[in-house]
Amino acid sequence: MTTMEKREAITIRFPARVIEAVRLAKHEEESLNDFVVRVLEKEARWVRARKAHADIVKLREEIRERTGVHPDSTQLIRDLREGRGRYD
Repeated sequence: MTTMEKREAITIRFPARVIEAVRLAKHEEESLNDFVVRVLEKEARWVRARKAHADIVKLREEIRERTGVHPDSTQLIRDLREGRGRYD
């Protein structure tokens, strides 16, 4: 996070056990605020990644329903790399 980045203040009430766990987990020189921001940013990235993955899985299924299962192209790619089938 940059020092010039705009910040917004909010109040969040954490259970005491969570605060204690955070204090034990964070780096000694890291503020509680910076730790929470870092962890929330990381979790937000994971949430977006999981959603993107779910979207990809759904799209793959839609394509499979429309076009069927395509044959494995591994051997074709190997043949093309070796020059077989290019100019036949």
